[in-house]
Amino acid sequence: AKGVAVVGLVSDLPHAARAAYIGIDNIAAGRTAGRMVGLAHGGQGGKVQTFAGSLNARDHAERLAGFREVLSADFPQITVLDPIMTKDEAQVLQAQMQKVLCQQGLTAIYNVGAGNSGLIAALDGDQGRRPFCVVHELVAHSRQALMARQIDLVIDQRPDVEINRAFTVLRALIDAKDLPPMPDLVPTVYVRDNLPADTLTDKMKAQDT
Repeated sequence: AKGVAVVGLVSDLPHAARAAYIGIDNIAAGRTAGRMVGLAHGGQGGKVQTFAGSLNARDHAERLAGFREVLSADFPQITVLDPIMTKDEAQVLQAQMQKVLCQQGLTAIYNVGAGNSGLIAALDGDQGRRPFCVVHELVAHSRQALMARQIDLVIDQRPDVEINRAFTVLRALIDAKDLPPMPDLVPTVYVRDNLPADTLTDKMKAQDT
């Protein structure tokens, strides 16, 4: 509505449509995933299956674009398959993962979106050698999957910081003050060896991300 300030959270909006954006650089997050997948191949070729909720979601599209950029430029021996759309639904992702795991030569999985409990369930039920696996957001089931070696890497957008920044920005907008300067929000990369002892996301066990 005209005269109402809009703040983009997690996924950005066109600059003319919002007063501020609070979230990570999703292209950089995707590039980080691409770098980790590329390095995990140790100079060898491979085949990566990608998943997305919807490429109409700007954060999903940007993560996938960044991922492809790095692998195309620095790891051309690795093939990135077209993304399978899941609508961010765990059941859809699980069913698609079960099909994907039957492919020959699959070396890595990257999910740019949500529904990871389904991905983890599919990996848990597979008896073969699993592909290298990267997902987003450290919540209860992705944390447990890291600890159990079911997945390899989680890229987290630090929602606790995002929420605090959102309140700060909204308060400034309500009070008609200048927006406070904020440093770039850098995504955190987690493996099983650097998990924090306690996180906000551990308390969100009902969330299906």
